[in-house]
Amino acid sequence: MRTEELPEPLQVRLEAVEQALRRPVVLRAAVWDDTALRGRLTRRAGALVLEYRDDGVGCFWRYDIIAELLDHVEQGHLELELRDDDPT
Repeated sequence: MRTEELPEPLQVRLEAVEQALRRPVVLRAAVWDDTALRGRLTRRAGALVLEYRDDGVGCFWRYDIIAELLDHVEQGHLELELRDDDPT
C-alpha cells in the first residue's frame, strides 16, 4: 500500500511517527501461514517496517491493523507481533 492510499488521519499519524523516529515507515501487505498473526513491526536498517495481514475479505479492515500498529509505535514499541490470540 502506498501511503497516498491511507485515510488522512492515518497519513498524519504515519508522518508524525516518521518525524519522531527520523526514519521512514515502510507499509507492507503480507499473507502468512500463521492465521493468528495480524501484523508485525520490525526495525530494519534505516526504516521501520509495518506489516499487516491483507488476505481477508473487505478493503478497509486493514486500516484497523495499521492504526493498532501505529498505537504501539507511538508508545515506543518498535518490535512486536499482533496476534488474534494475544489478549493485548
